[in-house]
Amino acid sequence: MANATTMQANFLNVRSLFYLLAPSECMFETVEEVPEYVKQAVPLFLSAVILEIIIKAILRKGPTARINDAISSLSAGVISELPRFYLGSLTLKSYIWVYQRYNLTAMPWNSPWTWLFGLCSVDLGYYWVHRLGH
Repeated sequence: MANATTMQANFLNVRSLFYLLAPSECMFETVEEVPEYVKQAVPLFLSAVILEIIIKAILRKGPTARINDAISSLSAGVISELPRFYLGSLTLKSYIWVYQRYNLTAMPWNSPWTWLFGLCSVDLGYYWVHRLGH
């Protein structure tokens, strides 16, 4: 039984990498329930890198690994995690602080409409950040 549960958790991790989740699978009532996605993605990422090296070695297509690409990719991953390492969850705490003081309405956490509204709001936010960067 534990093996089936582990397989389901692994399949969920793979699906989450490609955003193949139903809204009900990625809504959490409390912040503590939210999984640490980076910790879940690292083993899958490293597995994909190793699989690529093995397939290239078997097919003998091009160099099996380019050290400059590997160092560049790993450095980018480490650098992207540095703010969280130094600042903790400051971003999340900031969102919670703003929500507690300035929210206009409370939406039910487990509603698909809340999920859709959040999806569109985050997308709009990314759009404006990108737009203001020009």
